[in-house]
Amino acid sequence: NLDLRNGVASNIPLYGLALKSNSNIFVDVDLANQTMDKLSASNSSYTGGKLNVAGMTLLSDAANDFTSINFTNDDNLKSNVAYTGTSTVAYSPIYKYNVNYNANNGNFEFTRGNGKGGDGVNPSKAFNPAVLVGSVGAQIGSYLTQLNTYEQAFANQDMLMAMTRNERISMKFANKYASTQGTGEGGVITFAPNQIPEQTKGAWFRPYATFESVSLNNGPSVRNIGYGSLFGGDTGIIELSQGWDAVYSVYAGYNGSNQNYSGVSINQNGGTLGVSGTWYKGNFFTGLTANVGASVGDAHTMYGHEDFTMLATGIASKTGYNFELADGKFIIQPNYLMSYTFVNTFDYTNAAGVRIDSDPLHAIQIAPGLKFIGNLKNGWQPYVALQMVWNIMDKSRFKANNVSLPNMSVDPYFQYGVGLQKRVGDRFTGFGQAMVRNGGRNGIALSFGFRWALGN
Repeated sequence: NLDLRNGVASNIPLYGLALKSNSNIFVDVDLANQTMDKLSASNSSYTGGKLNVAGMTLLSDAANDFTSINFTNDDNLKSNVAYTGTSTVAYSPIYKYNVNYNANNGNFEFTRGNGKGGDGVNPSKAFNPAVLVGSVGAQIGSYLTQLNTYEQAFANQDMLMAMTRNERISMKFANKYASTQGTGEGGVITFAPNQIPEQTKGAWFRPYATFESVSLNNGPSVRNIGYGSLFGGDTGIIELSQGWDAVYSVYAGYNGSNQNYSGVSINQNGGTLGVSGTWYKGNFFTGLTANVGASVGDAHTMYGHEDFTMLATGIASKTGYNFELADGKFIIQPNYLMSYTFVNTFDYTNAAGVRIDSDPLHAIQIAPGLKFIGNLKNGWQPYVALQMVWNIMDKSRFKANNVSLPNMSVDPYFQYGVGLQKRVGDRFTGFGQAMVRNGGRNGIALSFGFRWALGN
């Protein structure tokens, strides 16, 4: 084995070169200047074997889609050279190239990938997977984490609207005792002081985990694991005018994720802060949540380790209505969630020395859903949830040394699953949920949590 890779493509002149058996050589290739490591000799002899180019490092990118670079002019050596790399594909810091050796002229031929594969044209296949780290991290590690945060922020709203209207009215008037000296014959009806957890202010905690495969539009297929926990507190029900009531919340949390694709591994860790409010009138409800968060990415590629930082913020709204059947024992709840998300990846230089620049990601999500809720004895509340999710204007825009990378996005997907909620006593409510996803995201999302009522 003769390894000439030292970051410089050069010509090495020898007085003599004798090839007696199969030998391996590893070379550097400078596509931009159309040069590569090569041996030349004044005297040469070939008594057996081949000179196998067993590996190469592409130091730069070619100006054209096709580049031919001479390896040897020696007529005897030309026919005794072979390319035996582990793959017919070689990677530059930005692109990938198909490699072929032409024994007729002693040239190596490099053809830039065109993005064509068995599933049609995917532009990301023309690029080195290492240069796509920022795009993948923004779409999956940051944007999808934001979508999960919105869902978790509305979990208290979902807890409350799983109840019947009569239960919510009782919560509103609990502990309001009428005086027998009040107006009206016989005074006003007095409500019993029995409490349920959602009536008063409380604290809550919600861990979650996601296991999925995401086939990015114009991007690679990525295995993603997301996890984290949110904790927060909310007020009790606040009575407003015109029959409206409200609950306000504040929350914070940790989120982490891991993405794997084409030999690249990305770990992200971060946190989020947010507020939310929900307003109720009869069987109608609507809510808003807004949050801001940051995360640090740690990627490992064929070039080594690299770090990048992301800032994410957004706002979401969820609205729905309960149709009660059998005195509230069965509830059909159509609902609609819509969100706007902003993700900014700060410019950085990756492990290959390529400058990665990006424009902020602006994404809109629309997600109509349907929920079927049961109110059973002893506080058990099972439910089935269905939801269709579309992502709009969610294409990431990145550049590598001023070369535009593919604009990736998450295709629409359908999610469905089951959950179970249980009230225990007058302070505790717990729930667990499993949602299966198909389409642009394929996998399962698990979450559980509890709310503990505070105060008297």
